[in-house]
Amino acid sequence: MEAVVSTQSTWEAVVSTQSTWKQWYQRRVHGMCADIQKRDRLAFQEELKQKDAQLQKLRLYIEKSTSLYKQRAQSKSKLANSGIAKLRDARRRPGKTKKRRPARAQALAAASN
Repeated sequence: MEAVVSTQSTWEAVVSTQSTWKQWYQRRVHGMCADIQKRDRLAFQEELKQKDAQLQKLRLYIEKSTSLYKQRAQSKSKLANSGIAKLRDARRRPGKTKKRRPARAQALAAASN
């Protein structure tokens, strides 16, 4: 009976050691997973901060460019309504040809004769 008790207690010791080892292993795996998730979450939050900052810069750029566009459009409409553009266009002669160099004009005249 003593040998049976001895093997039984040895078996119980092995089983309890295995269950302790399994529990330790599960805690270790769970801890590692938690560390990995924390690292990934922090990296993702940092990436989100960078993307938000970039989006804010782009929004400011768009607002600035649209305001400049509106200012230019308003100044063009004011210029067109002021009559200055009409005076400027009146000074231009319709059908004005491009000026040519004298040597080129003479060569064309000689070639046509």
